[in-house]
Amino acid sequence: MNDLIQQIVMGFVGIANSALMSIMVLTFVTAVALRSLIYYTVLRELWFVREFEKRLYSKLDAENEPQTVAFPSYLRKLLEKTYYEVFELRSRYRRRNPDFIMSLSDRVFLIQDGAARLIRDTLKFLRYHDRQDQSPAMIDISKNVFNSNPAFSRVFGIVPASACNSLLEMLPGLFIIGGILGTFIGMMTALPQLSGMDLANAEQTKKIMDGFLAQMSHALVTSILGILLSVTTNLFNSVCDPEGLFVTIVDRYSSALTVVWTRCH
Repeated sequence: MNDLIQQIVMGFVGIANSALMSIMVLTFVTAVALRSLIYYTVLRELWFVREFEKRLYSKLDAENEPQTVAFPSYLRKLLEKTYYEVFELRSRYRRRNPDFIMSLSDRVFLIQDGAARLIRDTLKFLRYHDRQDQSPAMIDISKNVFNSNPAFSRVFGIVPASACNSLLEMLPGLFIIGGILGTFIGMMTALPQLSGMDLANAEQTKKIMDGFLAQMSHALVTSILGILLSVTTNLFNSVCDPEGLFVTIVDRYSSALTVVWTRCH
């Protein structure tokens, strides 16, 4: 049993010694790309909410008094107007004002499908509320409609954004551990060379020490790389923070829904 464990460990050491830094760099590049995709998806959610707010407040400015229409009907018109103008009209008139890149990104990230699902879910939750009811919990409704939206909660509709984001938050610590592990592995492979030293043979001893120091230097580079990747990942996570952006989206969307509720008699 001990021999089997030793063989497994030595096999892992051999692979890690030659490929650990490459794996760390590849993981970093993949993490940055995935984090960017998640952040962009959430950013497009914020874009749609801003477009909804823009049309809501523009309509309110044009109306002098609160409306005597039902809240669900008023909200439905606003949401459908937003969807129609930001997607349907843009697609219809794109020959006059080309926007092929934006249209392609919306198709790839399922933004239009996500917006349509967002409208349906919002109206579903708020359909049966009227002025005899107390004000609905708009913040909870907003969280539900965004979290349950498969186009917005998954990158490309496939990769779970929340789970990936939690994993990416762990990467800075994992990079540090990987760097320390690489240093210990380098030391482990370098130390056996010292057993061949012959103090009576100065030239041979110098060669062995030179090789030992070169391997130790390589081992320390792994720790330095781990620290650099950890710091860079932390900075990138701070700049591209989808969770903070999601909180902003929920707050703004729930505030807009509350304004609509207050505006309707």
